[in-house]
Amino acid sequence: MDEERIIQIIKEKGPIIPTQLTKELEANTFIINALLSSLTSKKRLLYTQKRIGDSPIYYLPEQKENIIKILTPRLDHRETEVLEKIRKQEILTEEEMTPPERFFLKQLMDFTEPIIKNNKRGWKIWGAKIEEVQQQQPKPIEIQKRIIEPKIKPQPEKKKITQDNFTLKIREALSKKRVRILNEEIIRLNAEANYIVEVPTTLAIQKYFVKARNKKTINEQELITAWFESQKHELPVMYITTGKINKKAQKLLETELKDKIKIITL
Repeated sequence: MDEERIIQIIKEKGPIIPTQLTKELEANTFIINALLSSLTSKKRLLYTQKRIGDSPIYYLPEQKENIIKILTPRLDHRETEVLEKIRKQEILTEEEMTPPERFFLKQLMDFTEPIIKNNKRGWKIWGAKIEEVQQQQPKPIEIQKRIIEPKIKPQPEKKKITQDNFTLKIREALSKKRVRILNEEIIRLNAEANYIVEVPTTLAIQKYFVKARNKKTINEQELITAWFESQKHELPVMYITTGKINKKAQKLLETELKDKIKIITL
C-alpha cells in the first residue's frame, strides 16, 4: 500500500472520506491518516473544511467542482444567504459583514476565496474571475537619508553535536552486529537519532534506515512515523529502542506492519 494507490482510488471513485479508504484498502486507520497527511502536505490532495460526521472529505485539486456539488446540499440556509450576498456583490469585505455573517463565513471556506478590495481583505465566490481592486495611493515623497550600517559583532560558531551517551550506545550496538554507519543525524540529544546503515547478509550488503529512540514505551504512531520516514529513503526500516513496544504497537507489527519493521531492543 502506498500514496499512489490512494491517488488512483480517488481518481476512480471521486472525493472520499478516510473510513471509506480504510475499508477499500483493508488498512489500519493510523496508516491511512498518515498517508493522507503526507499527500496533503505535498499538495497532491486537498481536504474540505466542512466535515461529514467527524471526517473531512479528501479530493484531488481538479475535483474542486465535485466537492462544491457534494457540499452544497449540506449548507445551512443562513450559510446559503451569506454565499448569495457574496455572489451579488462579487466581493464582500469583512467590514461589510455583520457579526453573524462573519461567523457563517468561517463555515464557507470550501466555497469562497480571499481577495483584496481597496486594501481590505474580502471574499469572493470560488472560481469567480474578479481582479483585486486597489485604491490609488499618493506617491510618497522621497527623502534622502544617510544610512548608518550597525556594527555587527561576530557570533561564536555553535559546536555541532557529534555524540552523546545514547548515540555512543547505538554505535556500539551496531558495531557488534558488524553494521556500517553511512550517515548519522542526531534529532534530540540523548533521545532520538536517525541512521543510514549497511548490514551484511548471507547474500549481499543491505542498506537500512534506522530510527533509534531512547524511550520507555514505543506506541503505534511512532512505528508508523518511522516507517514513513524510511519510505522517503526507499529503504527498509530498523527500529532500535531502549524501551518496550506497547500492546497496540505490537499488534500493528503483527498485522499492517508485519515484516516491514525490524525491532532491536537494547
